[in-house]
Amino acid sequence: MPEGDVARHISASPWPKSGYAWYVVIILSFCYLVSFVDRQILNLLVPLIQEDLGISDTQISLLQGLSFAVFYSFLGIPIGMAVDKGPRVPIILAGIAVWSVMTAVCGLTKTYWHLFAARVGVGVGEATLSPAAYSIIADYIPPRKRALAMSIYFMGATVGISMAMLGGAAAIGWAEGLGDVQIWLVGVLKPWQITFVLAALPGLLAFGLMLSIREPARRMSGIGKPAGSHLTDRAISLGEIKDYLLENRRVYIAIFGGFTLFSLISFGFLAWIPTYMVRVHGLAPSETGWVVGLIYLIGGIGGTLFGGWLSDWMYSRGKKDAPLRVAILAAAGVSLLAPVATLTPALELSVILLAGSVFFLLMPLGLAAVALQAVTPNRMRGQVSALYLFFVTMGAMGLGPTSVALLTDFFFQDPSAVGKSLSTVAIAATPLALIMLASGLSRYRQLIVDDDS
Repeated sequence: MPEGDVARHISASPWPKSGYAWYVVIILSFCYLVSFVDRQILNLLVPLIQEDLGISDTQISLLQGLSFAVFYSFLGIPIGMAVDKGPRVPIILAGIAVWSVMTAVCGLTKTYWHLFAARVGVGVGEATLSPAAYSIIADYIPPRKRALAMSIYFMGATVGISMAMLGGAAAIGWAEGLGDVQIWLVGVLKPWQITFVLAALPGLLAFGLMLSIREPARRMSGIGKPAGSHLTDRAISLGEIKDYLLENRRVYIAIFGGFTLFSLISFGFLAWIPTYMVRVHGLAPSETGWVVGLIYLIGGIGGTLFGGWLSDWMYSRGKKDAPLRVAILAAAGVSLLAPVATLTPALELSVILLAGSVFFLLMPLGLAAVALQAVTPNRMRGQVSALYLFFVTMGAMGLGPTSVALLTDFFFQDPSAVGKSLSTVAIAATPLALIMLASGLSRYRQLIVDDDS
């Protein structure tokens, strides 16, 4: 069949059955949940790790961000190329195996640098998930429903954060009741180490569920034009991707830059809110887990789902730039709440303001992926998604926690000033995010194509 006939055939093919498509989204969301438990459990363990290893806030921030981010970011590009060229489900299966094993290894480490290396391994495994998941979801879910689908996928992160805190609080309480545990061939494990080992176990379930996912047929493989404009299954060169990104740089700068700044605030808060609760409000690590877990469970899930619903609602009413519009609205909400949430001396008011801040911070969580899939041809989606994740991971995950730690260690020079550091980061980053997102609206509207058929 000639290439043009193949294109028309693929374009006209029906979308997969709705029930199974949403099942796929839910399983991918669960895998993302598990990855975030393994990624974020460290944040609850900061006081215990610092006490045991004798390390500073800046050193902790490198475990939270840089150790994870470097390999997560750089491996994302070749993984994205593999996503664009071959089956995506096996890539995710391999990643789950790697990050689960390395999370358990975190619990067996005895020194700072061993823990740093194990966190690198977690990042290596988790680098496989989102580029492949974005691409799979885009081939299962039509655009008019895709914002909600992506929000459900990203809700896995929100629930994962909550589970890391709530489950971590329970695990810490149980492990502290055990005290130091002597294990044959391993040695003595302290409560924070036992917690890491327990956090690795849900990876077994994620691996098993992922085996039930069928590889979808690829859709809309246009090149050099908006997604859906014409189709081909040939491999796409890096040069063609570079040319396409440069041609449409205004919209990609808006998406990459705006959402990265947004995520910088989010990762900074995620990393240091538990420690803020311990240092400023005097909570124990186990108590902090319950409080922060509920903040993310209520504010995070509400914001993530509302953002996806609002984007789909606006899209259905002709606002094709809905993902960026919703992100701009969320940035406005963050600018009002986040700067004051960690400055109030009252615990109850701080919790309420933090829940509101988290609601707005996570409202656009799935919308960057929606925007990227909408303006990026299919055979570029894995690599462009990996490039986006590179920027977000290095710029937000790598710098977000460390920017807060550097302000605390070297500017305020007071561990109890962590709340002021969080507020400073929010004040600096939010206006820039809003401006960058707004700058891409017109070009985004020009690129977007409705391919719901």
